[in-house]
Amino acid sequence: MIAKLKSQWGDLSSEYLEDHLIIDSFWQEILKHYTFKNRYYHNLSHLHNMFIQLEDVKSEIKYLDLLKFSIWYHGIRCAIL
Repeated sequence: MIAKLKSQWGDLSSEYLEDHLIIDSFWQEILKHYTFKNRYYHNLSHLHNMFIQLEDVKSEIKYLDLLKFSIWYHGIRCAIL
């Protein structure tokens, strides 16, 4: 699952950034925040499930990449509080 998510992140962010060091840096931040030990809901499994559900409706979404970025970051700060 993690490898698939990383690939999805790379595919999406590569559309907007050429610097793979920056892309990987953002991935490391996503990975760090969504794998905190006290994450019971906003975790990598949750992201994975959201992207699975998105597949069913993605043809209806006008700004698909915007929605994908929103999914990636919607719960990134939940565990820090």
